[in-house]
Amino acid sequence: MVFMSTKVETERKKKYHSGGTPNKGIPITPTNPRPLEGWAKSKKIRPRNLETNAFIKNNAENRDAMGYLMNRKIKWFGIEPTPFIDEAREYAEQNNRARLEEAIKKDIENSLNF
Repeated sequence: MVFMSTKVETERKKKYHSGGTPNKGIPITPTNPRPLEGWAKSKKIRPRNLETNAFIKNNAENRDAMGYLMNRKIKWFGIEPTPFIDEAREYAEQNNRARLEEAIKKDIENSLNF
C-alpha cells in the first residue's frame, strides 16, 4: 500500500532529517510578537555575556536581544530534528513482535480464504 509518491516521501524525509527549512525562522504574529521570549522565560533560559559567559541582567532589552539572536540562528541553520518517532516505533516493534507476526499471519490467512 503506497500512501504517497516516492518523490513526495523523499522530500518529506529530507525535510524531517535536515531539521526543517532554513530561512524561515519563528513566525511572528500580531498576537505573539515575541514568541521566543515567552518560550525562554518558561524554560528559565537567561541571557549571558558571550565574552565572559556570565549571566547578565534579565531585563526586557536583553531578553529581546536574546530572542532576536535565537530567531536569527533558527533562520540560518533550522531546528535540529529529534528522532523520537523512530525510537518509539523501534521500541514498539521489539516489544510486540510476536503479536505483530500473529496479526499478519491472520490477515494473510483471511485474505487467502476470501
